[in-house]
Amino acid sequence: QGRDKSGPAEEMFARAISLKSSDADAHFYRGYNLSALERYEEAADEFRQALKLNPEMQKAKGQLEVAGKFASEAAIKEADEMMGRGEYKTAELKFRKALLLDPSSPEAKKGAKEASEALTKDTAERIARVRAALGKAEFAKARDEAKELARLNPGPDSEAVNREVREETAQAVKELMAQADEAEGREALSEAIFVCEKAVLLDPSNGAHTEMLRRLRGKIAEESARAKDALKDGKLAAAKKSYEKLVRYDSGDADAKAGLASVNARIEQETAKAIARAHESIASGDIEKAVAQINRALEYSPQDADALALRRKIAQKASEVAAPAAVVDEQEVRRVYLQGVEHYTKGELAEAIASWREVLKLDPKNEKASSNIARAEDKLKEASGKGVK
Repeated sequence: QGRDKSGPAEEMFARAISLKSSDADAHFYRGYNLSALERYEEAADEFRQALKLNPEMQKAKGQLEVAGKFASEAAIKEADEMMGRGEYKTAELKFRKALLLDPSSPEAKKGAKEASEALTKDTAERIARVRAALGKAEFAKARDEAKELARLNPGPDSEAVNREVREETAQAVKELMAQADEAEGREALSEAIFVCEKAVLLDPSNGAHTEMLRRLRGKIAEESARAKDALKDGKLAAAKKSYEKLVRYDSGDADAKAGLASVNARIEQETAKAIARAHESIASGDIEKAVAQINRALEYSPQDADALALRRKIAQKASEVAAPAAVVDEQEVRRVYLQGVEHYTKGELAEAIASWREVLKLDPKNEKASSNIARAEDKLKEASGKGVK
């Protein structure tokens, strides 16, 4: 200390205090050297401790007053800088500390009052901005404003506003996730993803929302891969189904729309080819082959009107080919036919006609019965002037 080595001297007096904390002189001289180092607040603390141990130490009283004024001035300077940064809460605390260091400082008194008023005003304005953002559903902005309020002006008001933001944000996220679930139910996955992304932005810490977003994106990617693989393998019906899903997932997906258009064009071509080949097979009498070809056409286009009509035609052809010829009972045909002849001979025209119609049921190709019916009907008309039903 005698050589003006205040730094080492302060350290040595601090060591002395650690060895004997009740030594008033050690506290005084440490404070004296701290003042020389312009560490006025610490110096004032040491002078107070010295006076506590020795209330009659006048030199400590004088040094405390000087150190207090210097420390107060330094605190006021820091508080003014805090006011400039809008840190009114810490500025107020610093002004009050300056006032404790120098109770007579008018600057400290004035600063503490101004800081308190600025804090009250700033808190009210920030709370208003938070609530305005909440009113517009600008939850991210509200959250940022509330956090800044808590940083600058901590206290019950900021805690209440932050709690309000958390509660309203949680409700908004709940509503968004309900919308995402509803959109997924409609297979509008792009819409669900958009809504889910908004929910994640509002509450990034919620793992459920992040997992849903990952699942939705994965679902689209998987369907897109299936569509491309099916198209590559020539499985046009499967490719069409996948591309139709992708368009439902995102009606604005240009790639999905282009893929669906391409598949539909190929299906139309393949359907036309299969129908043409089926016609050729029918013409050549190869019904079995025609069936296979028309089934292929309908595999491509299940609702194609031409293909459906041709399938009915092929089915009819197949039934005609497959139906066995009815066995004609020649004896019974002869008996009924002669019965008709007998009725005709007796002039019983209606009964004759009935018999010969029965013959046609037994033998549809019986030409004699057909011609006899015609002749008998003509004769019956002449006799009665009425048609025969």
